[in-house]
Amino acid sequence: EISQNYSNGVKTIGEGAFEFCSSLKSVDLPGQVKRILKKAFYYADLSEGINFTTMLMEIRESAFEGCNIEEITLPGNSADDNLRLIYKNAFKDCDNLKSVTVGKRYELGGYAFDSCDNLEFVYIDSNCEASVNPFTNCPMLQEINSYYELSDMTMGAGCWTRDGVLFCGRKLVCYPSGKQGAEYTIPSAIEEICKEAFSACTRLNRVLIGAYVTSIEEPQFCGCSQLKEINVNEYNSIYNSADGVLYNEYYTGLLNFPMNKIIPGNKLIVDSAVSFIGDYAFYGNTKLKEIDMSANVISIGEYAFYENTKLETINMSQEINKIDNYAFYNCENLETINDKSQNILYIGDYAFYNCQHLDFLDMPEDIKTIGKYAFAMCKYSIK
Repeated sequence: EISQNYSNGVKTIGEGAFEFCSSLKSVDLPGQVKRILKKAFYYADLSEGINFTTMLMEIRESAFEGCNIEEITLPGNSADDNLRLIYKNAFKDCDNLKSVTVGKRYELGGYAFDSCDNLEFVYIDSNCEASVNPFTNCPMLQEINSYYELSDMTMGAGCWTRDGVLFCGRKLVCYPSGKQGAEYTIPSAIEEICKEAFSACTRLNRVLIGAYVTSIEEPQFCGCSQLKEINVNEYNSIYNSADGVLYNEYYTGLLNFPMNKIIPGNKLIVDSAVSFIGDYAFYGNTKLKEIDMSANVISIGEYAFYENTKLETINMSQEINKIDNYAFYNCENLETINDKSQNILYIGDYAFYNCQHLDFLDMPEDIKTIGKYAFAMCKYSIK
C-alpha cells in the first residue's frame, strides 16, 4: 500500500500524473496546490482518501474518474471570491463514493459526478453555481441538500434546494435519479430546465412543467424508463403538451415522447401539424414498433430515435429533407422505411448505424450529404 505526502512547493498536479496507480491508497495535498489537471488520478485507488485544500482552484476533466474514494469534502474559502471550477467527469464512475460536501464558491460542471452508483449524500453551499446536472445517473441519490431551502419569493442567484431537488437561481439543475415519488410539479417561478436535469429518474411517472418555463435544454428525460406523461401548464407561452407528449408552442415540433407511454398496437401516427421531430425526442424507446410521420414532417433531429430497439417500420413524408446525426442509431430491428421523398438533402453521421435489418433505402439523385458511418453495419442497398 502506498500513500503520498507532497512537499509544500507543488502547485499543479499534471495531466495523467498518477493515472492507473492502483496501489496509491491516499494522497495528502499541501495547501499550495491550485490545479489538478486532466486524468491526474484517473483510475488510481485512493480508497483511503484525499484531502482537498482551500487554495484549490480547478479540478479538470476525469481527474479522479474511476477512483475508489468513499467521501469527498471540497472546502470553501470565504476570503476569495473567485469561482473554483470542477470540470466534466471529474469524479465520474467513482463507484465507492457515498458522500459529497461542496463548500463556498464552486462551479460544478455537467456530469462531474456522473455514474457514481452508490452516492447517497450531497450537500452544496448556496454560494455555488451549476448550469448542467453534475449528478447524472446516480441511482442511489434520493435528495440533495443545501443551506437554503427556499420559496419562490426568496430564491437567490446561487444554489438552493426544495424537496431534495437542486436549483440555481431560476434554473432547475438536478432532479436526483433515485428520488422517491411518481409525480413532480416544477416550482412556478422556474424559467429554465438545465441539460440532463432529469436523467435516469426511474421512479418518475409524470412531470408538470410550469407556466414560466421558457427553456428546456436537451437532452432531457433520457433513461426515465417509467415516465408516462409530460404535461405543461396551460399558461405557458413556449411549450405545449397533448396526451402527455411535449411539443413546442404551436405543436409544430414534437420534442419529447415519454419512454413508458403506451400506444395501442405500439404504432404511433404523428399529428399532421408536426413539421419536425426534436433532438432526443424518442431516445431509448423500447415499445414502439411502427411510426407514421408521412404527413408533414420535414426534419428528424439528432438522436431522435436512438436505440429504439423494437422499431420495425417507419413511414416518412414526401417533404422530408434532413435526417440528423445518430437519428436511428442502433435501431437493430428496423426493416422498412417507406420513403416517398425526393427532397432528402442531408443524412447525418451514424444516422442508421447498426440498423442490421435495414436492406433498402431510396435516395434522391441530388442528395448533398451522407455523413460518416451513416449506414455502417447495415445490409442495405441504396437506390
